[in-house]
Amino acid sequence: MKATMKRADVLELNRALDSLRRVRETRFAYAVAKNKQAIKSEVESIQAANEPSERMKEFEQRRMQLVMTYAVRDTDGNIVDAAPGRAKIQSDKESEFMSKIGALTKEFSDIQDSMKTKLDEINNLLEGEVELDLYAVKADVLPDDIASDEMLAIMPLITGDIESVLAAKAAK
Repeated sequence: MKATMKRADVLELNRALDSLRRVRETRFAYAVAKNKQAIKSEVESIQAANEPSERMKEFEQRRMQLVMTYAVRDTDGNIVDAAPGRAKIQSDKESEFMSKIGALTKEFSDIQDSMKTKLDEINNLLEGEVELDLYAVKADVLPDDIASDEMLAIMPLITGDIESVLAAKAAK
């Protein structure tokens, strides 16, 4: 079946299909495998476009080294979060940390614009549409333990009357 999807939705479909690999029902597993094959090249090209430059990787590596050096750690040696995804910095070394981060940012000032441009390009790419030849999933082969987010992601693939199938399963 032909389907037109935003590339962001292709990535979401890929995540859902990855989580559905656990399903053992043969017909559904076959549909998952066929659709993984159908979207593989598109997913790979999106991932390749999102790959940071060597200079960006170097900046991020050095930034993380500073974070690891100046972060507060708990008794197990794990970094303490100030906010989700943001390390808490030792209060007595915060000015030293900020100075080193500032120097690092200045050293890598040449990539600041390219990072923003890259982010804009990726966002535009993800909003773009692509036509795919997907494998239809019959409603009667959907697994009983499918999660709502997985169901939502694979909705474009489902053919048949889901309501009737659900009613028949509920009546059993």
